[in-house]
Amino acid sequence: TDSLLNKRFEAFEISYQLQNDSLQYWIKKNEAIQNYQVIQDNLQENEGMATFYLNEDQLFGLLILKDHVLIRKQDSVTEAINQFYRSIKTARNDWKEAGTRLDTLLFGSWNKEMSGLDHLVIIPDGELNQIPFEALFNPVNKRLLVEEMAVSYHYSVWLWQQGRFDHKAFGEMNWCG
Repeated sequence: TDSLLNKRFEAFEISYQLQNDSLQYWIKKNEAIQNYQVIQDNLQENEGMATFYLNEDQLFGLLILKDHVLIRKQDSVTEAINQFYRSIKTARNDWKEAGTRLDTLLFGSWNKEMSGLDHLVIIPDGELNQIPFEALFNPVNKRLLVEEMAVSYHYSVWLWQQGRFDHKAFGEMNWCG
């Protein structure tokens, strides 16, 4: 038990050190969970995956596409998330402006890469779980995200991968129940 306790303490120390650099912590956490090549192999044509990690007021995003992976870090996102959520929830008239601001924070530098997608799988974190990404407004092409592509959500990359593996194992199904 002493050895196990020492190992747990060492693991806690390493985790604490990594969390001091949040981006490095998030990247290492995701690398430990998934192999990006496996995800890319399981993506359909014109499909992408955006996964997000919130650490206090910082947002780390990962966009996985068939041929490359993009990482983005954005500071000061909490107020934009809350403002968009309040606008949608209360049906205020400023939802489009709030959605534009949040779209820019979440996807800003990715808009070019996302322009050819037909489907985007979103794995939100923390407060982003309450956001309807479909209603985000792209300031470049003046369209809602749902007008550009199909949007779906998943709890985690691992569960998404398991679903893809299970789907392949079943193959073509000729019944519905």
